[in-house]
Amino acid sequence: MSISKDAYNNLLEGGDDKAIKSASIIQRTLLSAGAGIDEVEFISRCKTNWDVWLRTNRHVILEFDLQSITSKVRQLLNNSIRNDGSVQLASLRVPIKALVQEFEAEDLIYDLNAELILGGVFAELVKGKS
Repeated sequence: MSISKDAYNNLLEGGDDKAIKSASIIQRTLLSAGAGIDEVEFISRCKTNWDVWLRTNRHVILEFDLQSITSKVRQLLNNSIRNDGSVQLASLRVPIKALVQEFEAEDLIYDLNAELILGGVFAELVKGKS
């Protein structure tokens, strides 16, 4: 299975030095859940934006807060992975919106939004499968 050129370029432009592997993992995970190439490219952009956000903020945000954010994102991913290892984009919408609200309530939102958190979910997925 070849990876999407746009997905690869998005990840590469975001500084992902393992862009081919990341794009391949994202593509396999989404396609096995029935996603189309447009979703793969969208998720790749979100992951790239998360990677940039994380690089920009890792020395600005308190380490405890940053670890709390990434832990909650990882937990959301773990709760969303299906038995076959796939993830459906549509199934992430409600939990991500709930996590945005939780971050707001806990004063952890910083400049995060649903799409950045979605990117964080897939960044954690890539880390777990690398």
